[in-house]
Parts: sequence; C-alpha cells; structure tokens
Amino acid sequence: MVLLLFVGLLYAGDPDPVAPPSPGPAPVATVPAAPPPGAALGDSVPPPVGARVAGEEIDVQQGQEVLRKRAEVYAALVKEGYVRRIRKNDRTVFLSNQPWKPRVIVHDDGWVYFKRQPPRIHAPGKSFADQGSPAAYLLCIVSPLSCLSVGGWLVSPRKMGGVTSDVMDAAQDKLRGMNDAVARRELGHRLNEDIPRDLDTIWGRADLLPADRRLLLYEYWDTRTDTPEGDAAKGAVEAFLRGVVQQSDTPFTAEELAALNARRSSIQSLDLLPRAVEAP
Repeated sequence: MVLLLFVGLLYAGDPDPVAPPSPGPAPVATVPAAPPPGAALGDSVPPPVGARVAGEEIDVQQGQEVLRKRAEVYAALVKEGYVRRIRKNDRTVFLSNQPWKPRVIVHDDGWVYFKRQPPRIHAPGKSFADQGSPAAYLLCIVSPLSCLSVGGWLVSPRKMGGVTSDVMDAAQDKLRGMNDAVARRELGHRLNEDIPRDLDTIWGRADLLPADRRLLLYEYWDTRTDTPEGDAAKGAVEAFLRGVVQQSDTPFTAEELAALNARRSSIQSLDLLPRAVEAP
C-alpha cells in the first residue's frame, strides 16, 4: 500500500523543469489596416504587409526594459535561495532547495504571489527528482519516506508568512521596477495602438452622420480619467482630432465645441479652437 502511494505521488508531482525561453528581440509592432465601415469598436483587422508604426522604436525599448527588469527580479530570487525555475505558459515558478519554503510565481504581466510547496519526490539526499542516478531510487522501494518531502503542508502560517515577508522585502525594489516597466509598456501600447485604432473605427463609420461621429469622438476623449495616464490618453485623442478630424471637410465648429464642453465631465475642456471652423 505504501509503495502504491509512493508511485502515485511520483507521477503527480511537479512537471519536469523547463529552461525559460531566451527573450530574443522584441516583436515588431504593425499599423492596423483601416477598419471597414460600420466595424464594431475594437474589431481586429489584419495589418498591411510591411507596415510599421511610427513609435516602433519606443515599443522595442519598452519591451526590452520589461525583460531587463524581470531578469533583475529573477536574480533577486536566486539570491534568496531559489535555485529552480519552471516555465508555465505566461509565468515562471521558482523553487527552493528547501522543499518547505513556498513557491514564488512571477507572471509576465508583473504579478507575483506565493504558494505552499506540494509533496516532492526525489532521490534520497537530493532536492529534486532529476538529481542522482536511477540506482539511488532503489532505496525508495525499501524506505519510501526517505524519498518523499511533505513540502509546505506542515509548515505553520506564521513561519510561512515570515519567509514570504523576507523574500518580498529583499526583492521589493526589483518588483517595483518590473511593475513600473510593465505599466509603461502597456501605456505605450494603449497610446500607439489601441487608441488610434478605436478612433479610426469611430471616424470611419459610414452608418453615422459626421455630427454623430464627432460626438462619439468627444465622448471618447471626455471619458478618459483625470490622471497622468488619462491625460496622456487625452493627448493622443487630441492629436487625432487636430490631425484628422479638423483637417477633414466636417471638423468641429467653435459653437459645437462650446456646447460639448459645457456638459463635460473632465476637469479641462477640449481646446481645438485654433483649428475649429466658425459655423456659417
């Protein structure tokens, strides 16, 4: 019975460790094709072949910064005694030689959390199952408990919390740097890709009158939050309005902007007056 339990745990353990993929060059962003008339907001459209965004260099730099900051977090965890990395989809799991210490899961998007170690099967005197010769496992038949670590199941919450706090304190600066880099990268994607695509979709809707399209564009601008990130988004919208809408045959008029600004929810009003057209 003990032997059957041992064999079951052997096959139910953590997957074999996989070396994390090398970062490689950051992907090259592309300019989305103009959406078809009436396309729903956020519809995905295949990019034209060979097209490149103007802010491609910024995107590459931001992607490389995330990789550098993530590598610094990895190095901080290694310094704290975490010696094994297992790559699982969009996250990296760190394991300690001491099987009672919690696993550290680092997500590519910046999230980090801890989990108790499950029971671990290993050769006698070793930390992981892939260490030692196959002959070393013969002792497991005679004494199964010598090849089994119960992991963190028997560790008290107080002791586990102390280890977690120590690791977080040691790596907090690196974690903050990684989170900041991820936030800058995501904001760059938002400003350079998502917002222009949304605005192109609204302005290209053939099922709406120009006045209705301008209203939707204004509401898109007005619903950005009054935060540094929201201000950056509003700046991207204003650039589109000045460079596309105000250069078209149906721009915002001064009277139209005044009426829209009178019922705005934003702190600041939308100022396109230098290029607005006076109503006849």
